[in-house]
Amino acid sequence: MSSFLCLSEEFKGPTFLKMLKQLGHRVFLLTNEDARHDPWPRESIDEVFYAPRDKKRRHDRQTLVEGTAWLMRNHGIDRIVALDDFDVEDAALLREEFRIPGMGQTTARHFRDKLAMRMQAQSHGIPIPGFSSLFRKEYLETFCDTHEGPYVIKPRSEASASGIIKVANREEAYQAFDSLGEEAYNFLIETFAPGKVYHVDALAHDGNVCFLRASAYVDPPLTIVQSGGLFQTRTLPKSSKVNKELGELTQNVMMAFGMRYSASHTEFIEDAEGNFLLLETSSRVGGAYISDMLNHATGVDLWAEWAKLEAAQVADGKYKAPKDLGKAGAVTIRTVSEETPDLRRFKQEEESVVKLISKPYHAGLVLTAEKESTLESLQKEIASRLFEQFG
Repeated sequence: MSSFLCLSEEFKGPTFLKMLKQLGHRVFLLTNEDARHDPWPRESIDEVFYAPRDKKRRHDRQTLVEGTAWLMRNHGIDRIVALDDFDVEDAALLREEFRIPGMGQTTARHFRDKLAMRMQAQSHGIPIPGFSSLFRKEYLETFCDTHEGPYVIKPRSEASASGIIKVANREEAYQAFDSLGEEAYNFLIETFAPGKVYHVDALAHDGNVCFLRASAYVDPPLTIVQSGGLFQTRTLPKSSKVNKELGELTQNVMMAFGMRYSASHTEFIEDAEGNFLLLETSSRVGGAYISDMLNHATGVDLWAEWAKLEAAQVADGKYKAPKDLGKAGAVTIRTVSEETPDLRRFKQEEESVVKLISKPYHAGLVLTAEKESTLESLQKEIASRLFEQFG
């Protein structure tokens, strides 16, 4: 029996924890006090620990190390897994401190720090938008001299589109830089161009992407965050040219960034010339019910498979990737004023609706069908109905 310490800032990955226990391992969970009453699969967890975070969602790292040392002394730990973006660097720190195999701090930066991502991609010839650090105003001035606006100023360590500032020109970029003050080093600036945004959800084993499916957001996540509306995504056909091309790019990213084995969620934007540019990547299963969409479309539970991947590393290292069923999947979610919106009629009336999303003040559905074209028209219809029912 091996011991796994799983870190998660919030309620994530119950299927991951269940699979580890099903495979015969000891499972420890470190989470936040705020998540104490969430529906964790307690029967699959040997012990839960709670650690506070500061306003920037950071642990006191010395306390984290000392607590892990106590756990090591009493139980031993064979593997450490970060289930959430905000735990990736802490997990890497603990692996380095206690010499536990897996992603170290330098590699972890490639999957957590947006500036590190861009610099690593650039050094390996992976196409990316123009960018610059904001360590000095001179760097910003040089960037604006060589790149036309509009621009986006991004926090280096936030998740998804959170905290992004869009500015129209050089003057607004300077104003944003000055307003950030001493915090400017935590941000980068990047060229902004409208385009279709894709995501690739994958599993890597021994450095090779062994399973993946690409999907496309109906509207870019940044648009949803800044302007509201519907979060919608839909899978691409398994055999499509774009799915293949994005898969090859994802393999290049994983190799360049040093990924050996993990789940990953990687986003690309298609520019005006039809080229795919890397936006960001992460060593986790995609959020926003993307894993549910893919489970129904491909037949693969990415959380469970990730657990099998991790468990294989403490066994014989062998892992066989599952096959993609090749169906289509989609997710549609919108915020609503009702805490518990009633969506039952959608499932009663539409056989393609396979899951109702149960989250306070959100109305959402997971859909599946044999073909993406079927879901495209159905997603539009459901979006209209959600606005009719919830205003």
